[in-house]
Amino acid sequence: LLQLSCYSVNNMVAKLTKEERAAIKKPCRLCRDKRFTVHIDGDQIIAKDCFCRGKDADPAHKEEYEKLTSCTFERFRINEPWQKAALRKVKVWLAQNRYPFLFIGGKSGTGKTHLAFAAYGILKKRGIEGAYIPWRSSAKDLKERLKDYTDYGDARISELKSKPLLLLDDALGFSSGGFPSDDDFRLLKELSEARARNGLRTIITSRFCVMELYGVSKDVGDVVTKACGGTQNFAIDVEQTVKSFEGNGRAQKFSVHDIERGDYAP
Repeated sequence: LLQLSCYSVNNMVAKLTKEERAAIKKPCRLCRDKRFTVHIDGDQIIAKDCFCRGKDADPAHKEEYEKLTSCTFERFRINEPWQKAALRKVKVWLAQNRYPFLFIGGKSGTGKTHLAFAAYGILKKRGIEGAYIPWRSSAKDLKERLKDYTDYGDARISELKSKPLLLLDDALGFSSGGFPSDDDFRLLKELSEARARNGLRTIITSRFCVMELYGVSKDVGDVVTKACGGTQNFAIDVEQTVKSFEGNGRAQKFSVHDIERGDYAP
């Protein structure tokens, strides 16, 4: 009931006069020009300023605000059947509570982040307080914090482990294209295990598909896949373009299911 109330308020359009409407330079699709959103705090509903009020003063929230307003289900373009199937799975995940994790793996440019933020935005509208962690820019600081976590604890790591909602975008990814270090796997394992144990909603995107995740770290693969309910549920692998090994250099499309069936062997 609290989530339903929050969703209703957050989707409500502000009742503004003509003068107030004219004074708004850019309408906000997130708060619907109310300049505040509501979320659940324990057994109460509280209001806080929308991103649109402080997005210029707080650059750290600018990227999250822009993606929340631009990455929606309505704006997700479907050009291939697998995109339609991925969209359906994400919507089904939002409608259930059995599996807390949603994992979307595959190459960049396939719509992973768009779908992840669309789901993240819906949950935030339901009043679930969340945190967005772009792996490429945040992992270095978190790995440093994790080194001292065992002995002293760290407020940021503890917060991410217990946050009701967490979006890890491009997990284990690097702008240089390098391979993840042991500290990267440890960080993802620490966060995933704690959140899976407490059944907390977690959305993860990665350049690794599920089978590749098992290959690089079985521990991380086990935790994430079980919390997603496996590939038959919410561990989603988007189709990827791979180079043919026949020597002709043609690009062919294969999904993880093709590989499992043996249609393509690397």
